[in-house]
Amino acid sequence: MAASDKMLENNEKDLNDGHVVHYSYYVRNLNTIQRLPYKRRFTTKCQVLSTSWRFKMLFQQVPGADTVSCSITLRRTDGVKIPVMASMSVSLSRATHGSPFFSEEFEKNGILPGEEIQESIAEVIPTEHMRTTFYKKIDIAVIIIIRNCHSMIKTDLERNLRAQKKRMMISNI
Repeated sequence: MAASDKMLENNEKDLNDGHVVHYSYYVRNLNTIQRLPYKRRFTTKCQVLSTSWRFKMLFQQVPGADTVSCSITLRRTDGVKIPVMASMSVSLSRATHGSPFFSEEFEKNGILPGEEIQESIAEVIPTEHMRTTFYKKIDIAVIIIIRNCHSMIKTDLERNLRAQKKRMMISNI
């Protein structure tokens, strides 16, 4: 993060079938920044299937244009070869008004280690009258949801238990 940025919130919550990771920070004068990278690594605190991730977001001025683009990547970095579902939501809002003027969601099912969600947004600055927002402070919220880490393991365990019971029954005959 740049010197003008400040982390507001960073937390994780458990769901019945996964985990939610939330990052919130603000940036001042985005229009004056040539490149603004934001990177985070996290591991879900899952007792069933803990997965590790790298999140990257890059705001960048578009050369020759009065606009800012954004690229977003969520990459799974652990080594457990069990697929999970991942989704991420990114929203930008004026710090003084609260309601988002930009919001995008991305999702991918069956993510294995080494795979990623990668998206590019050509223009995150809205209409001309909203461009003044980037001369002030904006809030950036990132919500990442990892699902199926509980249900996939449970299904695999149940299948293995049924197979073991079947083998035991056959060996008892």
